[in-house]
Amino acid sequence: MRAFYSTPFPHTEAFDPPDWDEDEEIPPEWITGSLIVVEYGCCAFYRIVLTGKAAGQVWYDDLPNNYGIHPGPDFHEWYMSWLETNYDRFVKGIGPAKEFLPLDPRDFLVPKRP
Repeated sequence: MRAFYSTPFPHTEAFDPPDWDEDEEIPPEWITGSLIVVEYGCCAFYRIVLTGKAAGQVWYDDLPNNYGIHPGPDFHEWYMSWLETNYDRFVKGIGPAKEFLPLDPRDFLVPKRP
C-alpha cells in the first residue's frame, strides 16, 4: 500500500478513460498518489493528491460512474469553500439537514483570520 501513495498521481488535467466497463475494478494506476477525503455519494469521491505535479489539489473522482476524474482547487481553498457552504446550509438554516445535526456546527468552525 505504501507504494500506492508514494507513486506520483498520473494526471494534471481531467481524465475520462475511453471504453471502460464501469463494472470492472478501477485500475489503481489511474489514482495512485491520491487519498479519498470525502465520499460525495453514489460512489463518487473527493481525493487529495499526495504526490506528483498536482500534489495538494482536490480532485472530483467519478470514475466508478464512468464520468472520469476532474481537477479542483488546492486543499485549503476546497476546505474553506466546504466550510462556508455548510455554514450557510446548516447554521443559517438554508438546507434541510439542519434538524439532523446533534451538535451546533459553529462548535466545529475555524475562526476567520483577521
